[in-house]
Amino acid sequence: MSNIYVKDYLNIVGHREGCLWIRMRPLAHWLSGVRSIEGRRWYPDQKEWSIPGTEPSVRRFVTLFKNEPVIVEDYVLAIFPMLRIARKEGHGVKDCNKK
Repeated sequence: MSNIYVKDYLNIVGHREGCLWIRMRPLAHWLSGVRSIEGRRWYPDQKEWSIPGTEPSVRRFVTLFKNEPVIVEDYVLAIFPMLRIARKEGHGVKDCNKK
């Protein structure tokens, strides 16, 4: 897992324990989106959300946030290539290791 965090992006910071781990600003539309994903959980000590690393959950995330700025760890993209679907000019998934 990386410590990469970009303030104005949804940051998928890792995949562990069968979940995707997300850091983000508490914007109302981002919060309502994440909260609508079944099985999501908030970890206040880490200030991270987890969502199940299942195809339905990841597909829901992509659908909800396809027009939002998202940064994903490269190794997570390798596990969940459908996250690339969100890519758009100026928005969508950004490989976190590319500057």
